[in-house]
Amino acid sequence: MDKKKARILVADNDPSFLYAFEFIFGEDYEVFQVQDGLSARALAEQESFDLIVLDVMMPPTGSDEGFQVCEYLKMNPKTNNIPVIIVTNRSEQDRTRAMEVGAEAYFTKPFNQSELRQVIENLLDQSRK
Repeated sequence: MDKKKARILVADNDPSFLYAFEFIFGEDYEVFQVQDGLSARALAEQESFDLIVLDVMMPPTGSDEGFQVCEYLKMNPKTNNIPVIIVTNRSEQDRTRAMEVGAEAYFTKPFNQSELRQVIENLLDQSRK
């Protein structure tokens, strides 16, 4: 019997990143994609996800939208238990801010596929317990 695929919401305004994420992880996980923070918030509240991946710089605010979305999700009782990974073009210096707003992990682009896969699996295992 197949185990149910984990559902991952990915929010990034870069179509090439969304395509790459789907290509790399789509066989193992059910991947849902949005291209802005407002859609990420709305879908996270409407659907049930096991993990959320956020870019930092995306519409509508641009510069720190991913941080705002993460903070919103972590303060919302409907979504506060969903692990969040931030994957961004921003520098390693933003790691502290990501952790302050509640992200469980932080990766800079381009990311190491095997490292990201391992973190995803670890977070999913923790949330299943």
